[in-house]
Amino acid sequence: MKKRIKLNHYRDLPMLLYIWKWKIATTAALHHKFFPKCNERTGYFRLNRLKKNNYIISRTDKFGQRPAWMLTRKGFEVVKDSLPDLKELGFRSEYHWHDLLCSALQQGDYFINKPKNVAMVSEQQLRRYREEDLPAWVPSPDLHRPDGYIRIKDGNDSMTISLEVEKSRKATSKLLTLINYYADFDANFRVLWVLDGKGLVQRLQSCMKKSYQGHDIHNIVLLKDFLNLGWQSKIISGPEENQNIQKFICN
Repeated sequence: MKKRIKLNHYRDLPMLLYIWKWKIATTAALHHKFFPKCNERTGYFRLNRLKKNNYIISRTDKFGQRPAWMLTRKGFEVVKDSLPDLKELGFRSEYHWHDLLCSALQQGDYFINKPKNVAMVSEQQLRRYREEDLPAWVPSPDLHRPDGYIRIKDGNDSMTISLEVEKSRKATSKLLTLINYYADFDANFRVLWVLDGKGLVQRLQSCMKKSYQGHDIHNIVLLKDFLNLGWQSKIISGPEENQNIQKFICN
């Protein structure tokens, strides 16, 4: 008979909320964020206790690789009362590898300590929150829902960064729709694209030429570079060309 555990509201509840916000999290990520002063065995033991009590579940990608943790229905019921009244109930990751990529891209060097002048809204929040519960600076998700937003304030100035991670070949018509959507945003807005392959980069750039706008807000990073270097990967095209992601976001 499995032994029931009492949830620790100083660590377990924040950890379950973290998994909900990002949909999915690796053992290493959870260890570094929630068990920084413990050895790996301690953190893994706690995760397994939560698993045995059906709060979280371990899943791999379709190739049986990249194991990561997601909430169960029971885990979601625990965190639901700490969330706003959701327009759409849900907690699972439908796209395992994509969601891990988006989480890594959005949190980056701010994974452990995020400055007070930086705000982040995940794709999960964009999908589940009612619009009135999102920060006022977030564009309406009814028009388009990117893979997340980062907001950086610098005194009276601010910049909003929309994240777009594309691993598969997207129809040119859909790329044009996205470019046209972003055409209305001003010069204090950026789109950070992470694209799988130079062919997709060229098609996006071609769409940008067809839908010319007065200012370029689109920064592009190659997926292979991001996988190797994280926030140290270089922007290959855009207003911050030749900067790395870290300098672009943290400068």
